[in-house]
Amino acid sequence: MNFINSALLTGVSTLIRVISNVVLTKVIAISFGPSGMVLFGHINNLVSFVRVFSTGGVQHGTVTLVAENENNNQQLPINASIQISLFCSVIIGFILIIFKEQLSIYIFYSQKYDYLFFIIAGAIIPYAINVIFVSVLNGMRQLKLFVLANVSANILALTVSLLCIRFFKIDGLLIAFSINQSIAIFSTLYLIRKQNWWKSAFRLVKINKIYFKKLFNYSLMAIVSASTVPAAFIIIRKLITSEIGVTQAGYWEAVIRVSSVIVMFMATSYSTYLLPTITTLKNDALKIELNRTYKIVIPIAIIFPLVIFILKDYVILFLYSEEFIKAVSLFKYQLIGDGIRIITYVTGFLMLAKSHIKIFVINELIQFILYVGLSTILIKSLRLEGVTIAYMFSALGCFIFQLVVYRKILWKNHK
Repeated sequence: MNFINSALLTGVSTLIRVISNVVLTKVIAISFGPSGMVLFGHINNLVSFVRVFSTGGVQHGTVTLVAENENNNQQLPINASIQISLFCSVIIGFILIIFKEQLSIYIFYSQKYDYLFFIIAGAIIPYAINVIFVSVLNGMRQLKLFVLANVSANILALTVSLLCIRFFKIDGLLIAFSINQSIAIFSTLYLIRKQNWWKSAFRLVKINKIYFKKLFNYSLMAIVSASTVPAAFIIIRKLITSEIGVTQAGYWEAVIRVSSVIVMFMATSYSTYLLPTITTLKNDALKIELNRTYKIVIPIAIIFPLVIFILKDYVILFLYSEEFIKAVSLFKYQLIGDGIRIITYVTGFLMLAKSHIKIFVINELIQFILYVGLSTILIKSLRLEGVTIAYMFSALGCFIFQLVVYRKILWKNHK
């Protein structure tokens, strides 16, 4: 299966996810306005941060190791992943409960939301198990089951979110995003019920140290990413709120929600096809696959953001409401940054597939420092537009760094 076929198949899952995001965003925008979007952004970043730590960050490593052991014993990396995830989930759960008051004040500016941290702590174990199981399906290249698992998860998440918002208003929004991805374990278990590997996944067996070492490498990369990306969004959102106001922060949140959908579509295709595929490729075979992928990705990186920019007024009105129309002025630099990120994700997944830890960490730090640092400087003179310019330059910085690091793989002829 090539990149296009994989992208088309996973496109079904991505489409359902996009529709779910559109419906939820519309409901939140109409029900709670810009201030609700800010609160939504905070809970979304918080939960994203916690969920990666709950799995130990081993999901990409699970995909890779299962794919590498296709003809050997795939059960060992599965057992190792489950054991690491359960251990990390328990530790993170205790931390959330112990520091619930301090975390609530920092993230939500109020102690009244500290109850959420009990809910999140209880929800991360089923979430972590579900992520590992879905990663195993990806690594085994059972794409139909993989897509069905993701589609089911998105439909369940949307249903639960709408019900919680309907009956519990703003608290329902926060509760929904604390649990909506955890209940997917039920649909995933149903889909894989006839497969034998999951029944042995929780068996306490002595795992080869090689698997733990390899998974730790992926874990380190995922945790660095989980620490920097959500943290950058939280810091910048708080910066905008304090410098310009909560309404402006709501406009910015509306734009980055559109931005995330664009990047998510491509990232899903990358993780499904590229990650298990390029894991085993070397030299000329790797270069050929990357070049083939770039021929598809670069035109998409230009056309997709351009179409969104042309239709930006309609996009805002469709996704949100007239209350958010001022956000259209923020699209230009944000979309340029998205186009650059779509391209850099190719070599980004190369880092993951080949476990290039130092390169990955440096890349994430470049992105974090440029985004947060330039936002802090530019917001004073350029207001919200300065934040989108900072995003564009952070993407450009990562792009240049990756081109320099992988120049031999991308351009040098192997002999």
